[in-house]
Amino acid sequence: MKSAASSPADGRPPAEAVRPAADNIPLGIALMIGATLLLTLSNAFSKHLVAHYPVGEVMFLRSSIAFGLVC
Repeated sequence: MKSAASSPADGRPPAEAVRPAADNIPLGIALMIGATLLLTLSNAFSKHLVAHYPVGEVMFLRSSIAFGLVC
């Protein structure tokens, strides 16, 4: 008889068996550093643009670019 901890009743493998074979920690660190750098550059660029253009226009441009990247 199988124990309940080793396999659920419906025959699926336990949760720990579904995990990926290896976590890619260096890639995760690199992506986090890259995201931080991009956020910092976006903030600095926006502050520079606000000195020359209206705030609403800069916010619209920044949001439009972010929306396009997310989509």
